[in-house]
Amino acid sequence: MHRWIRPAVVVLSTVVVTACGGSTEPAGKAADPAEGTPSASAPDSPISRFATPTDACAVLPADVAATLKVVKNRRTGSSLLGCTWELDTGDKYKSRSIGVEYEAWDDVPGAKTRFDTKKRSDTARGRGVNVTIGETGEVRQIGTQQQDRNYDEAYYFYGSAEIAGLTLGNGTVVIRRGNVIVDISAQGNDVLPPYTGKLRSNPLASAEAKDMIDRTADVLAGAVKPG
Repeated sequence: MHRWIRPAVVVLSTVVVTACGGSTEPAGKAADPAEGTPSASAPDSPISRFATPTDACAVLPADVAATLKVVKNRRTGSSLLGCTWELDTGDKYKSRSIGVEYEAWDDVPGAKTRFDTKKRSDTARGRGVNVTIGETGEVRQIGTQQQDRNYDEAYYFYGSAEIAGLTLGNGTVVIRRGNVIVDISAQGNDVLPPYTGKLRSNPLASAEAKDMIDRTADVLAGAVKPG
């Protein structure tokens, strides 16, 4: 199976602020540390550091959970920073789930490096065997979410594949907000009996994965608060 991957493009905006401070004191007298250029040892601005939610399974509001028809949730591993919600599809041959994992770094540069490394890795290997990447690119808006409101940068892709009669549709959005990374993954699995042995695309499963992400990304990213 041939796999085509269009590299994700993330546009970054860099704002450079130059602080200009002068002293009118006589020569030989140091300027007051409270005046002029801030001290190099000054703490980071509070808007650049964020904190993860205490419990990932508690971040989905009741109305959103009801809209998605959440049946139950479960931990992703032993950490409280990961959670998966299973949805009611009304069909025993279909399953839908969406999950999130929060990852906090000590500083923004560390999170930025992790984000870039993850993007290159995810885009290159497609996060799975026999997965055809259907769409990749920069996330400027997810649902009602606006850039610079709930995230600094993000990337996404959606794909689908059929393996042994099971059609897999998946969607992934990785968001960085300050020093926190939010990894959101949606899965749509459809059993297609009888199995013919032929590979068939299933855009519906992938579209449903995208819809789940659109409905939840703003809430999940918004749970990352200034720390």
